Amino acid sequence: MSTSADGARAQRVEVFRVACSGPGDLSGVQALVDAGRLDPRTVVAVMGKTEGNGCVNDHTRDFAATAWCHFLAPHLDCTAAQVHARVALVMSGGTEGVLSPHFTVFTRRWIASGADGDAGDGGTGAIPPGGKRLVIGTAQTRDFRPEELGRMAQVEATAEAVREAMREAGIDDAADVHFVQVKCPLLTSAKVLDAQRRGQATVTGDTYASMGWSRGASALGVGLALGEFAAVDDAAILGDDALYSARASASAGIELEGNVVIVLGEAAGSLSAYRIAHTVMRDAIDARSVRRMLQEAFGLDAERDAEAIAARLVNLLAKAEASPDGLVRGARHTMLNDSDINATRHARAAVGGVLASVVGHVALYVSGGVLQRASLCRALVHEPELLLLDEPFGALDQFTREELWDIMQKLWMDRRPTVLLVTHDLRESAYLANRICVMSSRPGRILETRDVGFARPRTLESSYAPEFAALACLTAHGWRRYPVTSFT
Repeated sequence: MSTSADGARAQRVEVFRVACSGPGDLSGVQALVDAGRLDPRTVVAVMGKTEGNGCVNDHTRDFAATAWCHFLAPHLDCTAAQVHARVALVMSGGTEGVLSPHFTVFTRRWIASGADGDAGDGGTGAIPPGGKRLVIGTAQTRDFRPEELGRMAQVEATAEAVREAMREAGIDDAADVHFVQVKCPLLTSAKVLDAQRRGQATVTGDTYASMGWSRGASALGVGLALGEFAAVDDAAILGDDALYSARASASAGIELEGNVVIVLGEAAGSLSAYRIAHTVMRDAIDARSVRRMLQEAFGLDAERDAEAIAARLVNLLAKAEASPDGLVRGARHTMLNDSDINATRHARAAVGGVLASVVGHVALYVSGGVLQRASLCRALVHEPELLLLDEPFGALDQFTREELWDIMQKLWMDRRPTVLLVTHDLRESAYLANRICVMSSRPGRILETRDVGFARPRTLESSYAPEFAALACLTAHGWRRYPVTSFT
């Protein structure tokens, strides 16, 4: 039953899709307010698509969120800074291809149970027929320390926030949750430096890669809360493809320090006029799954009922990412190795075009980054003959670094590319290399070369043996000399 904590009220949710000419343009929202269709005091969540690049330096998200804070503050009788605690603002950058910038605005009013009027469709007072209807709940986690992003602390905090949002929405059964949007923070250079100064290691030193780690941990938190799997640990984050949430959408941004969670689902007793359903696309061009969802959940045929879909559908909320195996329906794609345009941006454009062709409009919420693969894995997708790696494991904690050494060794033994790896870690060189070259500082030149004769596969236990330690001593002249590892 969709009721408040005291059981005396039921939800009525309205949803508006509003076009904008830029990330700070709320004139369309103001027009709805002036027409009496939208009461800004009842806004509970806003999901926006802005025309930035969707990467670390995309400040259109912060610009849009700030514009909303200043717009809502006088209506909520609070300061602009306090709006974030009252309204869930989730801005997703990137409107590549045919996607159009817009805001999806959710309002919620609590109606006394059994009250006549002020409920139903379009403010007409007509109470919708029986059955489950749209409800919404929101919650926020605490702010995360840099070293907590992409790790179990973020997973667990997200899971609890999802449960809190479900309770607020009045959803008792996780099966009635159809979409969970999480806005999560990312690492900046300043945050990484702050952690290092305190003697803490962040999950990565790459600010862009941190978006994937933060999204991955957040999505697993959603899945944990919804019972899509029973348990998760640090090793599973971006490491276990079998663990995923079919209902999570996580977007990372620079504009926040903790996670913001929006839960959309259905509950009996809701006075909303809206329904919601979900499906999983098996790849970027799987329009059939979307058509099937429209048919099975709403009785709408994408071809026959095109006009009805255009009139009734408020929005499609979707996640998109380039397939990490480099293939779409068995054919090679080049999204992962485009040096000019990030793969996530390619994927948003492709999925956006497919979805727009089904529903007949382009103001769709397609967010990128459902899965961020490590750069190492992306580099190995097309089985290169030569692989150049510059400190690939340098920003990781010791346990993760050693785990990736083992993975790197196994991948090399399977595929046998020629690898040139620059590292400051002497034990890493001894563990991975067939040959170690020690370079001087500027001007760089080779000072010494040693062949590594240890049998493969090498184990972490053997890396503590005296012969390993003796090999590491070849660079004992000082840390200004750099081991360059190669194995072919």
